[in-house]
Amino acid sequence: IFAQAGQESLLWKGSRGSIMSAPALAKRPRRPFTDIPFQRDRLPERKVLFLICDTHRNGYLSLSEATIGLSSQFDFDAIPKANVDRDIQRAFSVTKNYSGKETGQAAGYVEHKEFRIFLEMLVYLLQGED
Repeated sequence: IFAQAGQESLLWKGSRGSIMSAPALAKRPRRPFTDIPFQRDRLPERKVLFLICDTHRNGYLSLSEATIGLSSQFDFDAIPKANVDRDIQRAFSVTKNYSGKETGQAAGYVEHKEFRIFLEMLVYLLQGED
């Protein structure tokens, strides 16, 4: 993954050397939710996923941005929609302001540095490991 100076789009170098932008990645077929990149060694994938979800490009994810972004990228069809929505909301509520250092409006959103924890919690909740 690399960003070019002065450009807002993040570019991803594919395994075959092809370069795609985040919008092109957003149009790819949805993957199973178990492939959500919460593992520490998958930072490049997480950066792209955060960029896809952060439609306002402000460095913070709202609950709706997270829900829409994740639903566009991952297949949750095996789980009832009400359960998916509940688990996204639970993971979001626990991880927003995870560090406890944010105040004001920023404390109500998930930042990039909290995104890995949010994704990890979401996968565990969806797998029924709460």
